Amino acid sequence: MSNSAKEMTECVSALTMLVAALHNLMDRYPDLRSGLLQATTRLSEALPCASSFLSIDIGEINERLTEVERSLSLLEIDVAQLKIDVAQLRIDIAQLKIDIAQLKVDVGEIKEDVALLGKDVTEVKVAIAGINGRLDIFASKEDLHKQTWRIYGAMATLMAVFYFLVRFVH
Repeated sequence: MSNSAKEMTECVSALTMLVAALHNLMDRYPDLRSGLLQATTRLSEALPCASSFLSIDIGEINERLTEVERSLSLLEIDVAQLKIDVAQLRIDIAQLKIDIAQLKVDVGEIKEDVALLGKDVTEVKVAIAGINGRLDIFASKEDLHKQTWRIYGAMATLMAVFYFLVRFVH
């Protein structure tokens, strides 16, 4: 039994003897009963409560209080870290808002560029349609190939006629 438990036991014993003495006093002097009865009754009711504290081990209570203090210090560390995290999240949210605003500006610019490209594509389509219309007047590769052989044939024929004239007509 610890010193505090011994002291508590002595206090409870002293209080029990005090209550007994007060009852003896009230029995001997009935005129004091009205003044002492209420205090004596309350003291008598408090004795079982005080004696129940004797069953509690003060060392265990100190250990539990130490554990609670450790837990509180860990919670304080966790709370401090949470505060830091919340502050960082606020900074990140502000940065995200800035980034979103910039993205909106960029999307607006891209929409304008797409609209300009759409106009350019329309102009290119019109130009291609015009070129396709004019391509009908130009010869194709196959047509040029045929024409080339015709020219070779005509040149060969002219050379043969010229050779014949030069050789046989004098």
